[in-house]
Amino acid sequence: MSTHSANLVDAPRRSQEEIAELRVYEAMSGAVISSLQQFLQPFQSTPDSTYVLKAMTREDFFPKFHRLAHELAQDCCSKLVTIIQSSSRVALVRGTAPSDLAGRIRVTAFQPLEEILAQYAGVAKKIGVLSRNIKAIRDALEQAEAGASSGDRNAEDRKAESGGATVKPWATEAELRRQEASLLQAQAQAFTRMAQYFKRLNEFPVGLLSYACDKCYAGEVNYPLQLEQVARIQAEIRGHLTNAMETLARVSTAAKQELEQEQASHWANVQLAEADQALERICEGKFEAKLKAEQRFRKGVILALVCLLVMAVGLCAFLFAQR
Repeated sequence: MSTHSANLVDAPRRSQEEIAELRVYEAMSGAVISSLQQFLQPFQSTPDSTYVLKAMTREDFFPKFHRLAHELAQDCCSKLVTIIQSSSRVALVRGTAPSDLAGRIRVTAFQPLEEILAQYAGVAKKIGVLSRNIKAIRDALEQAEAGASSGDRNAEDRKAESGGATVKPWATEAELRRQEASLLQAQAQAFTRMAQYFKRLNEFPVGLLSYACDKCYAGEVNYPLQLEQVARIQAEIRGHLTNAMETLARVSTAAKQELEQEQASHWANVQLAEADQALERICEGKFEAKLKAEQRFRKGVILALVCLLVMAVGLCAFLFAQR
């Protein structure tokens, strides 16, 4: 039987005031549970599911995590403000502007989470920059390979259009490998920050409910009931948190494998382009050799015809002279 159900069973043995107080505590814990479960829902998956993994390995997932964490704080604070201002015994609290009270809750109770999120934000931004750099380098290298494989028939035109430079100095294979290594490192850092955030979610309800209960009851907080509701929150989200951590571990591995596959695909394309170029050079060499042989043959034929013509003219002249 859950804590909530047990409280309802025990309700007849409580006074009306105690029942009203219990409802406030349960409303606060219910609000926190609702916000946390909503936040954790996108991270729920099974070992054989691929949709969540693909969604979380995309580049846009990293800023999305930051947005979801921000929405968690907003949603949770907003729900608690509604409960606190409708139930608080402190007139000053009831008269506080909702936005101000929500801001105080966030600064006080969400500070440990906000610190992790601030560190994560920098890593997420770095991932975006590195991903764009890698794409730009790969595109430039592919364009260079395409130009080389076309035999550089329009090399002068491309050089003029690019301001006199046919190869971008930053688009090198060495720089591509450096950027890819940096991206792997940044992704690992991001997943580490996410894991820290998830772990902190299990602990932060202690401070959150402590602050909310204090605003409702000031010096008359029912500490056993407060701790009971903290335990209820932790019990309700335990399964979601465990699943989210398992999903995160799978996503971390999948992200690394995806980047390695992209690297392998890129190198395969490079090698294929080099093979095509080598084949084209061989074909061009054979064509040129054949063309030169044909030219030599034509020259030989022409020379032979000229010799025959000279001989014929000489013979005719000799015959004419004998008459």
